[in-house]
Amino acid sequence: MDEVEAQPPVYGPAVHDLVRATLRSARAELLASRELVLGGREPVGIHRSRVALRRLRAALALFREPLAGDPVLALREDAKRLADSCGPTRDIDVLLAGAFGRAVAALAHLPRAPGDLADLRETALRLRRTRHQQARAALSGEAFVGLDRVLAAWLDRPVAAEPAAEGAMGPLAFARDRLGRRHKRIAKRLKALDELPAEARHALRLQVKKQRYAASFLAPLFDPAAARAYIGAAASLQDALGEANDRVDAMRVVGEIAEAARPAGRLDWIAGALSVWLSAAPMTEIDKHVARAARRFARVERFWRDGQEDEERGS
Repeated sequence: MDEVEAQPPVYGPAVHDLVRATLRSARAELLASRELVLGGREPVGIHRSRVALRRLRAALALFREPLAGDPVLALREDAKRLADSCGPTRDIDVLLAGAFGRAVAALAHLPRAPGDLADLRETALRLRRTRHQQARAALSGEAFVGLDRVLAAWLDRPVAAEPAAEGAMGPLAFARDRLGRRHKRIAKRLKALDELPAEARHALRLQVKKQRYAASFLAPLFDPAAARAYIGAAASLQDALGEANDRVDAMRVVGEIAEAARPAGRLDWIAGALSVWLSAAPMTEIDKHVARAARRFARVERFWRDGQEDEERGS
C-alpha cells in the first residue's frame, strides 16, 4: 500500500497578520538605522543598519513557509548584499576599539614598535574612512531604495479577509513549532560542543543568532520576562561562540591594513607581530566563556512551551 504523502501545513490569516507585523517592524528598524547614516558621520548608523538588514533576512527566513512563492522572499538576497557591504566597516571598527589598544601595550617593548604601531593605526584610520564611505554609499544608493520600495509596496498591498481553513495553523502553534524545532537542533549540537571543529562552531553560532532573532520576533505572543531571559541567554551564547571567529577576523584585517600602508611593505613586520599576538590569545579562556554561556542557555526557560513536556526534557 502506497504511503500517504505528508501535506504541508495550512496557515491561518492570523499567521499572515503576524508576518506582516514582523516585516513592518523590521522595515521601521531599518529605516531608522539608515536615517542615522544619512544624518551623521558616526559609524553607529552603519552598524545598526547592518544588524537591521540581517534581522530582516532572518524574519523572511522564519516565515519562508507561510510566504512560499511570494516574490518578497527574494529580498533576502538583496538584504544580504547590503549587509555584506557594511561588514568591512564593522571588522575594522571592532579591531580598533578592542584588540588594537591592548596590543599596543603588549608590544611596546619591541624595538621601533611604538612608532610603527602608531603608523599602523593611522593607516587603519584611513582605511576605516574609506570603508565607511563605501558603506554609506551602499546604504544611500539605488540598491537600498529598490529594496525598500519592494518591501513597502508589499506591506501596503491590500489583503483579502478570508476565514481560517479547518485545521489551519495559528500564530501560537506556528511560534511553538518553529522555536521548538530550532532549539532542539541547537541543543543537540551543544551536547557535542567539545568535539565540534571550528567550522561547526561557526555554523552553530549562526543557528543561535537566527534563533535569537526568531525569539525576538515571536516574543510578543508569550510572557515578556521569560522571553527576555531566553533572548539574553541566546545573545550571550552567540557572543561567546563568536570570540574565536572575531580573532580570526582581526588577524585578516591586520593584513589588509598592512597592504594599505605606503610605502608597500614598510609595516609588514609590525603587522606580523600583531597577528602573532592575536593568535597567541589562549583558547582555554574562550572555551570557558562558551561553556558558561552554553550552560546558561541549556537552563533558561523555553518561554514558548505550553506546559507540556518535550519528549526529552534536555532536548
